[in-house]
Amino acid sequence: MIVLDANAGVPMYEQVYEAVKVHIEQGLFRPGQRLPSIRAMAAQLGVSKITVEQAYLQLATEGYIQAHNRAPYEVLEIPQPLIGYYDGMTPINSTSDRTYGIVGNLGELKEEVLSSVKPKGVRQSLTDAGKQKVEKLISDCDGCTTSTLNNALPKGMNRQPTPIRYNFATGAMDPEGFDFKRWKRFIGYALRDTKRLMTYGQLEGEPELRSALNQYLQQARGVRATAERILVTSGTLNSLHMIASLLQRQGKSKVAIDRQSPSFAKALWKDYGFSVLEVDTGGPQLIATLQAVNVEVLYCMPSHGDSMGRIMTIQERTELLRWAQSQSAFIIEDDYDSELRYYGKPVLSLQGMDLQDCVIYMGTPSKVLPPSIRLSYLVLPVVLYEDFHKHRKAYGQSAGVLEQLVWAMYMDEGEWHKQIRRLRKHYLEKSKYFTSLLRHYLDDTYEVIDPEGGVYAGIRKACSQGDVLRKRALGAGCDIKVIDKDETGVVEVLLSFSGIPTRDLERAVQVLAEAWKGL
Repeated sequence: MIVLDANAGVPMYEQVYEAVKVHIEQGLFRPGQRLPSIRAMAAQLGVSKITVEQAYLQLATEGYIQAHNRAPYEVLEIPQPLIGYYDGMTPINSTSDRTYGIVGNLGELKEEVLSSVKPKGVRQSLTDAGKQKVEKLISDCDGCTTSTLNNALPKGMNRQPTPIRYNFATGAMDPEGFDFKRWKRFIGYALRDTKRLMTYGQLEGEPELRSALNQYLQQARGVRATAERILVTSGTLNSLHMIASLLQRQGKSKVAIDRQSPSFAKALWKDYGFSVLEVDTGGPQLIATLQAVNVEVLYCMPSHGDSMGRIMTIQERTELLRWAQSQSAFIIEDDYDSELRYYGKPVLSLQGMDLQDCVIYMGTPSKVLPPSIRLSYLVLPVVLYEDFHKHRKAYGQSAGVLEQLVWAMYMDEGEWHKQIRRLRKHYLEKSKYFTSLLRHYLDDTYEVIDPEGGVYAGIRKACSQGDVLRKRALGAGCDIKVIDKDETGVVEVLLSFSGIPTRDLERAVQVLAEAWKGL
């Protein structure tokens, strides 16, 4: 029986989600069983249909249930809970009676942070919205550079490189989405602490920031950590350098990386002497592939949607952890843009499910704060945490003290949660407008995927030559991110809408559509 508490300080849909999830995990709802319809469940619990629908959608996203056309949701088979040990670090402060790896009662976190952002739609027409006045706070440096495109142009075309006018490839933060005045205010506060600013700072990072990150990661992402185990770094590249060094000392030499990994990741691992295999972490043969080549480290982004907007399900996460435990392997979880889910709450981190201490967790605020604020963070397994301190003299702190103190104040004053809420609303509306433009200007041979979070929309196109879409786009001054061509000959493309101001989006899509005309 499901019982809800209107005075719990937790959104009703989260209570429904958590209750149904527990019923599934405890076998009260069996695999193959149909859940009550949305209408029936809403009537049974005395809540709105929207509340139940939000809970069901979250469960479907995580892989607990599956939707069927005009039929109730079906419960999916969930692997048995992982058996492991607890590493002795301080547990999560949760008011739930459930233990590690599950975010329980989120009463300490404001409801507005994790509650669903309900779409209001974009009220402008296609033409009006493309001309709306938007105050441009910053410009995306990637969008004003000139790429060396001669090698990408068709043979026989001898011309100068085409400047990139519209950068659909960058995942940079939207220039319209940050209030610099608020950030400037905290810079002023931090500048008063002149004594701190005259030092290089602590090697692990400033304690105020590590404490604020610890509280946020436990509450919002279910990460099992203490402030002491969090290391502050100066960007994803710097984090990966540190991880590669630590793993090298552990005797690891074979790494598999997600095909959506940052472009510099493959070269970095090779520089450290690792053999590198690119894999599709959403593919059905992932575990078999990892076992076949004896992979010792996997770099993946479980909560980052692929071109179809799909994230790693609970079944896939459990099997991945089983593989790591059985092979004494490490998983690097890059929690890329996990804060920017449009509907429901962010999915629990893979590290939060890890009971064998084999997941290295890394994150960055670069999708919520401007990327020029070069900060990121790591949560290390105990064995790597101890090795880091043993060889701590080999590392230096490259993150600035000023920026760390400012971000810590920004979080402590609640601005971080407000900024996430603002961006989720902004990106939801902008993504709807962007996908409507794509459907309007592209022909029916292009499948446009509505994103459920982040700053990319996916496109699928049957194309005999996988690079022809990119060549045509580059020739028109548009940069795009081509993922790959699957076994059916369908090319998957990711198009970012964040780096292009809203007022320029319509023209940008028109240029891209014209370049792809006739394919």
